[in-house]
Amino acid sequence: MKTFYLPTETDFMEPLHHLVDRLIPSFLPAALRNHNFFINDIPLDLPVEHNKEWVASIISGMIATAVSNTRDNCIRFSAKKYGYVLVLEIQESGRVNNFPINADLQQIQGMAEKIGGCLFINTQKEEKVIMSFSFPNLPVAA
Repeated sequence: MKTFYLPTETDFMEPLHHLVDRLIPSFLPAALRNHNFFINDIPLDLPVEHNKEWVASIISGMIATAVSNTRDNCIRFSAKKYGYVLVLEIQESGRVNNFPINADLQQIQGMAEKIGGCLFINTQKEEKVIMSFSFPNLPVAA
């Protein structure tokens, strides 16, 4: 008798680190034109358990904003978990054009709010911008 394995929802969880790694290549040409580079410091043990497609779309918007508004820059990704909330940060240090960043992120703020998340921008002088995306990451019910 053969045994068949049926995948569960947890089999489709993707670490946030891998999700970001999967999104970055589509932004590499623009990043290279602007002399930017990426560093992914997100821990490997933070799975995205809920709304993965929405989370990926929001992160893509954040990356696009970072790449298009910075020059000669390191774009660094980091994340932490607080209970059932994940906080992703994209930090840019270098020459940053702050005004368009706010306008660009307003468009994806609505998507973040639909999944119970929030976008926040912290500008420290003109050399450093931190974009934060916090979102609930509730485990999928069996």
